[in-house]
Formats: sequence, structure tokens, C-alpha cells
Amino acid sequence: MGIHDILTEKDILTAEPGKNHADAMNEKTMSCREKDWEIKKDWKINWKKGGSCRYEAEHGYYEITAYPFLPGFYVLLREVHALSVPIWPVFSDEKVILLNYCIEGSCEFSLCGGRFNCLRNGCLSFGSARVSGGFVYPSGYYLGFEILIVPSMISVSAETQRTLGIFGIEWKALTEKYNASSDFYLGTCGRAMQSLWLELYIRGHGQTALTRLNILKILYLMQSGQELTELVSGFLAKKQNDIAKSVCSLIERDISSHISVRSMAEAYGLSESSIKSYFSKVYGKSISEYRKEQRLKHAAALLAGSSAPVSDIAAACGYGNQGRFSRLFREYSGMNPLDYRRQAEDIPKPESRLTACGREIFPPRAEPAKTASPEAPRRE
Repeated sequence: MGIHDILTEKDILTAEPGKNHADAMNEKTMSCREKDWEIKKDWKINWKKGGSCRYEAEHGYYEITAYPFLPGFYVLLREVHALSVPIWPVFSDEKVILLNYCIEGSCEFSLCGGRFNCLRNGCLSFGSARVSGGFVYPSGYYLGFEILIVPSMISVSAETQRTLGIFGIEWKALTEKYNASSDFYLGTCGRAMQSLWLELYIRGHGQTALTRLNILKILYLMQSGQELTELVSGFLAKKQNDIAKSVCSLIERDISSHISVRSMAEAYGLSESSIKSYFSKVYGKSISEYRKEQRLKHAAALLAGSSAPVSDIAAACGYGNQGRFSRLFREYSGMNPLDYRRQAEDIPKPESRLTACGREIFPPRAEPAKTASPEAPRRE
């Protein structure tokens, strides 16, 4: 019997078999443990109903959105707009297993023991290994799910054990499967599993039935092993990570340049494939994709913040052919350059001047003259 033949969304949400005395005692114990854990961790999120909370980070912020699932599972959506985020506190007396999936961006971190790792688009990690230091987001943006799993809570929750059992998920066998050789697993997800994560992101918030169904399907597919391919080379050495960041700095220093991957590889004494591999593992995209994205982002800023001709902006961003630039910009923003500029006319511009390579390239657009408006009558 396949997973789609087991339960519908309505079944998974409304199924409430009769409870015996042991179930009631276990759920009472579970409730106490869960409440104590949430208070100690200061979540500021309602786990029963879901909700979001924004946290400030150095040079940015990140948002955490909770998705109600089952006791012992804390399902989070992380949207990070920062270069780094501190570790969430984890108790020394509680074993916690982390299941992470990256939708967009990349996240790098070090595990206890000095192992450096990077989670990128379409990748999943699973394990009880502790992270040391914190999480770093090289591109300044990250979107992904994190599920904190507390085995001691699962063991006393009749609801969780019953639901996992209905789906044929053997929790102990699942953890042993991915923690057999080490305490951390990294792999790429197949198309079916990626679709489940994406649907969870797009439609899952506030939809408890869909959240439960999709996560149970993901756990089922993990247990089958058909939708995951292990990344045996998922870990990067510190030196390899530094090379990727150096290449990124080289691109951002002058986005109009056309430095080839071959010349970069020669400069570092490496092969082109090594340079490409290091970069994609850290930033979650190829060098050419990243360079194009940075150029078009800068072009958008120039269009919104200056009155320079489109041809000049295209050249400043590395595009000698204005037609090709317009086509790429339309793919990036959904509109052509001039329409984008018109739309941005009423958006306040940043105080700093738009620069490239450390120098001002275009003067800011002149502000339209403002006429004084009559004072509104005051309410008595």
C-alpha cells in the first residue's frame, strides 16, 4: 500500500481514536515536558496554533514561523535577512535531532569536532550533531525549514506514536538509518520530496491538515530512502570555504568585469571544476548565476536611483548589448527597465550615493518640486 492510500488530509486532522488510561497519563506527562521546554527556550511563539516572530540579528533580522504538527516535533520556517544568526539554545540534558531543508540561499556552519558544512538549495540535513559557533548566510538571505525533534517527547506522546504508526513510519528505524555511520547526514532531495517542501511553504501556514500530511509524507519518503541521495562531499574545509568567499568578493568588487572562471582557477592554483564546486556549495548557485543576479540587483538600484540612460546602466553592470540587458532584466524583475524606473519613482531612495568600484557613477535623480498642501483641519 502506498502512502497516498493511507490517509486523507481530513483523516489526519480529525482522527481521534479512544484513549485509555495509559494514553491520558502519557499525554499529561508530555504536556508538562513540552511546556517546560518551551518556557526554557523562550520561543515567544504559540506552537499549538502557529505564529511568527521577528528577531533582530547583527546587520539584519530573521523571522521564525511555527507550523503546528505533532507533540515532539517543532516545525519552523526560517527566513533570514542577515549574514549570521546565533544558535538557538539546546539543553544539555535533552537529545535533539535537527531536520533541515533549504529552499533558497545557503547556510554554513561548523559541527562539534571541527567539521565544516554547507546546506544549499534542495538539500536536506538530519542528525543530532551539535552546531558550534553559529549559522552564517554568505549571500545575506536564506529560506528553509527546520524541524526540531525531541525523541523523549515522542516516546511519551500517544498521539505522535499512533499517527506515525498509521503511516508506517518506524521512528527508531528512521533515526538509525541516517545516524548509522555518523551523527549527521546530508543529502539532496528528489523532485517529489522537493515538491512537498515547496507546497508546505506556499500553502501550509495555517493549514494544519496539509502541514501534517506533507511532513508525514516526507518522513515516509526518508524512511524509504528513494528520494534522497547522500552527499559524501558535503563538507568543506575552512580553506575551501575561504576560497569561495574570496571569489564572491572578486565578483562584487567590480560587477562590470568579465573575469573568467579559468583565470580565477589559475590565480588560486586550482582546477575550474574545484572553484565551481566550492562556490556552489557555499552560495547555493553557480558563479555565472550569482554574477548575473548581482548585476541585475545593481541595475535595479541604478534605475530607481538615477536618471542615467538605460544603455549607460547596462554598460556599468557589464552588459554591452542593451537588448540582452533588457531581456535579462525583464526575466529578473517581471518588467522592462523603463517600466521599473517609473514604478520606483515614488519609492524613497537611500541616503547613500550609488557607487561601483568605490566611486559615484551616476548622480541621483532630481526630486520633483513639492507644493505646500493646506493644513488639515484639527479635530476639536
